Amino acid sequence: MTARIVRTSCLLTIVASLLIASSTTARAVPTLPGIDVSRWQGTIDWSKVAGAGIRFAIARATKGQHYVDPTFHANVAGARANGIIVGAYHRATPSGGAQANTVDARAEADHYLAEASPGVGDLIPALDIEETGGLAPAALVAWVKAWVTRVTNVLGVRPMIYASPHFWTVNMGDSTWFADNGYRLWLAHWNVPSPTVPANDWQGRGWTFWQWTHKPGLPGVTTDLDRDRFAGTNLVTAQIARLTATPGAGGSVTDITGRLSCGNGASCSALFDPSAIVTLTAMPDPGAVFLSWGGACSGSSPTCSVTTLGRKAVTATFGYPLSATVAGRGGGIVSTTPAGITCTSTCSHAFPAGSSVSLTATPDGSSEFDAWSGDCVGLDPTVCTVTLDQPRSVTASFMDLGPPSAAITTPASLDGPIRIAFSEPVRRLDTDNVVLRTAGGAPVAASLTCRGQDGTTVSCWKDLVLSAHLRPTSPLIAGQSYVVVANPNGVTPAIVDRASNPLPKTSASFRAATVVAEEAPGSSFMWGSRDDLRAIGGSYRWERRVGASVTFAFSGASVTLWTIAGPMFGRARVVIDGRYRTTIDRYRPSFARVPRTFTVSGHGAHTVQVSIVAPGPHHPAAVGTGIDAIADASGTRSAPAASRWAPETAPSAVGGRYVVSGVAGAAASFRFRGSAVTITTATGPRYGRAEIWVDGTLRRRLDLSAATATFGVGRTVGGLADRVHRVQVVVLGLLGRAGSGTAVAIDGWSVT
Repeated sequence: MTARIVRTSCLLTIVASLLIASSTTARAVPTLPGIDVSRWQGTIDWSKVAGAGIRFAIARATKGQHYVDPTFHANVAGARANGIIVGAYHRATPSGGAQANTVDARAEADHYLAEASPGVGDLIPALDIEETGGLAPAALVAWVKAWVTRVTNVLGVRPMIYASPHFWTVNMGDSTWFADNGYRLWLAHWNVPSPTVPANDWQGRGWTFWQWTHKPGLPGVTTDLDRDRFAGTNLVTAQIARLTATPGAGGSVTDITGRLSCGNGASCSALFDPSAIVTLTAMPDPGAVFLSWGGACSGSSPTCSVTTLGRKAVTATFGYPLSATVAGRGGGIVSTTPAGITCTSTCSHAFPAGSSVSLTATPDGSSEFDAWSGDCVGLDPTVCTVTLDQPRSVTASFMDLGPPSAAITTPASLDGPIRIAFSEPVRRLDTDNVVLRTAGGAPVAASLTCRGQDGTTVSCWKDLVLSAHLRPTSPLIAGQSYVVVANPNGVTPAIVDRASNPLPKTSASFRAATVVAEEAPGSSFMWGSRDDLRAIGGSYRWERRVGASVTFAFSGASVTLWTIAGPMFGRARVVIDGRYRTTIDRYRPSFARVPRTFTVSGHGAHTVQVSIVAPGPHHPAAVGTGIDAIADASGTRSAPAASRWAPETAPSAVGGRYVVSGVAGAAASFRFRGSAVTITTATGPRYGRAEIWVDGTLRRRLDLSAATATFGVGRTVGGLADRVHRVQVVVLGLLGRAGSGTAVAIDGWSVT
């Protein structure tokens, strides 16, 4: 590539022919003429070079880690200015010993990339390897691998390698690795009619560029110079390619290597090997959809393969779905401009992200347009425009020309609301025209909440209402019969629609739930009671199972909690106003009353809850808590606001859980209406004795002990008058005939 081998070319040609007699000789192919140049050619008149028919020029850019050819930039600029395709090569100076100095190889690659700056439209980079640096073939191959790999990783383009057949066969061990991995060959074999190609004809791929001679006589160049040929007639197949992706709003585009990655209107570009096949993937944002490719890709599949030749660009269009729904008792059609939706029920169409879509609602002959809801609001059937910057949903409601109607859904639970759905928007709702009564006519206090067409809470009286919830102030009584009425006869004011058509009287009768869980509304629990004159008031409440709790209400800025300590008591968790405060440990060798004062912010109403937790490691048998009293600004008292038995789980239990206590005096109560009540409980070795009381009268004694555990056991008290009762199950704390425990389980309540 310089004046290095001008005088010995004939000798080298003979030697190379002898050394590689078995190598493949390339077939004749159509070619394009070119040259390679360096400082040895001095100043070049590139206009004359172009006039001589030269189509490409490869200029030396760098050598080693620091050298820059002084004519490189002038040669590149001159060639480009005269329409000659340019490329840049690096002269390798390998180093190392028994092993290649790959750090040096990468440093030389970085130096080349920084100075040559190969870009789109240039010939692919080139490495000129003509000296060994004292390296054996295996080490030299490793050095060259390090250089070309560095350029490939940084630039995204595989460089070609310049070498003679002799050098490659002798000093590179006739390696086929580079051909197998897509690196092209720039072959130096002078003054022969057809070059000999090493590495099995470069693994059947042949040469890409052939430096076929070194001679003078080219117009514009005053010295001898290297002459080259390109294998083919389309140089773009050897020029660095660039692919640009521009995804629209609503998504991103990436290639399989990650070199291209951009989204939401931002473009990204990367260089690629000429003729590389790049697979792109369009990825819509959450809620968006991919619509189509444009440019070098087409179709609606989210993946696309592009062959990179020259400059190519791809666009990706994303969109968001627009859903249209026709609702109401009337009928009609919703249509869009631009076209996409013509809907009489529910339909959806994806429009390009960022586009504006207008919707029109057209009622049928027996209906009238009511209102838009969702991403459009208003009463004009022709005024609804949405911007597709996210998924959008629009509902067009139509109403018939008659009065409204109501559908009443009764509650499935004792504390659930009564739901009322109206056929069209109505107004003027209150608890005088939406009422709940017992079957006997007694009014039941309840609150009313309303929702509009968009599902948000609205004023029941002033706003247009599409649904209402009537919720009893206190839980319903299990087994009690009720009736709910919307617009009772003669009520003033009445519920009306927008045209002031009154809602006809609508009612629904129902019986409150008769089979409920153990802690359903209407149930209550008490801990056991133990008489002890040392306690405040002469007795205290206590439990001995993990998970049981008591809650007291108090007021003021502080509360004092009196608990019982002793050898049978252990740890408990204290929570005030839902916030954990401390864990107390009440194990003591002997009885003691222990006060603990807590301060709180604010002087209003508060709650303190004490829950039994697992024992500590020093006293593993001490499980239990005794509560004597609390004291606040209002005084001292022993009765809690609420108590819970310990919750436990079992696969055979109703709902998988139940509550249990084994402390004498503990009680579970339930309020109901009916002529019989069944307590769902469990029997087994751990269970003991209990009593069932109804309205203060002992009705049944129970022995729940048994040899094996059984859940879902019913114990019924019947023959009651059909009215409201309170049943109470009292734990006796006594062993049964067939067991070793005193526990009583409550797994549910049933009323008949």
